[in-house]
Amino acid sequence: MYRIFIIEDDFSLAQAMKKQIEAWGHEVRCAEDFQNVIPAFVEYDPHMVLVDIMLPFFNGYHWCSEIRKISEVPVIFISSASDNMNIVMAMNMGGDDFIAKPVDLNVMTAKMQALLRRTYYDKALADGLLCGGEYADGQCEPSPQKAGGGRASRLYYHKGRERLSD
Repeated sequence: MYRIFIIEDDFSLAQAMKKQIEAWGHEVRCAEDFQNVIPAFVEYDPHMVLVDIMLPFFNGYHWCSEIRKISEVPVIFISSASDNMNIVMAMNMGGDDFIAKPVDLNVMTAKMQALLRRTYYDKALADGLLCGGEYADGQCEPSPQKAGGGRASRLYYHKGRERLSD
């Protein structure tokens, strides 16, 4: 299970996104104080952030750049300001993807799952938390998570190491 942090001032959209993401087994928290997003971000320690561009007090670009000062978590911009300039600006400010409003929740979920899979599978390999397959020396144990995209059919964690999604 991954922790997802939503920074969206449209309460009904934030709740619809939250419900969809929770249905996939992830934990979700929505920002409530749009003047003080960073303390909530730090306290929650999410694996991914979904952020709108147009927010009260400070825009999503500001919050993305502040998050980038302290974290490398994936950030997906979700906004009705979907002209090319805003998409380019979102990517240049540290965003990893952009979803235009109105949001198709299935497309949002697919993009999130792909980014989470790429980010945390590759990071786990680099950190030595994953084995490429089952080893005869018994140093690996199967993960309940399936690998995708042409990788090994199952992920194997080194015994005794912390699991990323626990």
